Amino acid sequence: MIDQNAATEALRRGLGLTPTRLAELAKLVRFGLVGGGATATHFLVALGLAELAGLPLHVANCMGFATAFGVSVLGHHYWTFQSSHSLWRTLPRFGAVAVTGFVASNVFLTATIVLGLGNDTVKIAIAALIVPALSYVLSRFWAFK
Repeated sequence: MIDQNAATEALRRGLGLTPTRLAELAKLVRFGLVGGGATATHFLVALGLAELAGLPLHVANCMGFATAFGVSVLGHHYWTFQSSHSLWRTLPRFGAVAVTGFVASNVFLTATIVLGLGNDTVKIAIAALIVPALSYVLSRFWAFK
């Protein structure tokens, strides 16, 4: 049986990571996993509503965003950043981060529509994938701090 603590320590030393950097890397990985789940939720809900229910892209995108917001705020609060603050304190801050991301997402969606880039799948994918870096920085250093 492998000693998990010994394996983690050997990996940390082998990569030259300090405990602080390793903790930050773990946080970034958790952010990616939660964000990936939220992005998949956004994409699938928006695409499903657009393609199956026939909703306009902007309406479907709003619904996808709203659903993904719930996945994000809960995952980031309780797992990614393990915030010591109440959810009610971080919710408005993360809401501001999410609205910023949502506006950016819709700007890019509108640009893809105006420019005629790809089919609806490509348009929604661009809108859903464009803002993770901005969201991480704002979440890490403000929303969940």
